[in-house]
Amino acid sequence: MAAAQRKLELAKGTFKYTAVERGIGFALALLLLFTMHEFAHAYTAWKLGDPTPKEQGRVTLNPLAHLSLFGSIILPAILIWRQSEVLFGWAKPVPFEPENFRDPMRDKRCVAFAGPGTNLVFGMAALLSIVVIAFAVRLISPETEGMNLASPFASLSLAGPAASPYLAHTLWFLRQLVFTSVVLGCFNLLPFPPLDGSWILSSLLPQRAMAAFEKLRALGPIIFLVVIFTPALDIVLGIPLVIAWGLLAIPLGALGFA
Repeated sequence: MAAAQRKLELAKGTFKYTAVERGIGFALALLLLFTMHEFAHAYTAWKLGDPTPKEQGRVTLNPLAHLSLFGSIILPAILIWRQSEVLFGWAKPVPFEPENFRDPMRDKRCVAFAGPGTNLVFGMAALLSIVVIAFAVRLISPETEGMNLASPFASLSLAGPAASPYLAHTLWFLRQLVFTSVVLGCFNLLPFPPLDGSWILSSLLPQRAMAAFEKLRALGPIIFLVVIFTPALDIVLGIPLVIAWGLLAIPLGALGFA
């Protein structure tokens, strides 16, 4: 009887976001992640000795300096409109000149990894924030229960003294920030032009192989579109999503919120 009552309370406490709330939440997450991604590229290149990003006004946290019309606005808007649970996109590439670096190959890898690396760090920070909030709620209000806080796509539920729409909104936003950060970070690490992973791969190849690979860069947009519109992308990005889900579910499950 008690178990049935708890399930009923959780069902009543399900956080049902509207399409507008969902769109705003995703837009804010993407705006933050795109800005920090490109800022990380620009700042790293500048610190490694290339003044180009600074001269182009890219060493800034102003989102307007980094957003791409299609990759940052149109594509995410289409995905949000289609109510896609997985969002991705890109911002304007940061220009840099490898010859200005002290160690061009090594520093080019550092610049390329800085963007997706920053996204992954944001994802881990959001994950830890969820765990800290859940731990605090459990300490302050042991009666509070939750469900689906770790699930990427399910509506989360909260019931008990500490449950509130504000807490639910916060946890939902942080949860989406975790999974959107992971998707963007891993997506940009794919070794296809013009993604960051292609620059990392290029810098690791022997000279002859690197020259052959760079000749393919002109075909980058075509390769990129083929990759986007094939099931392979869902499979590849599904792996880090499952890992992130597991990392979030373990501590939340221990706290009784999974």
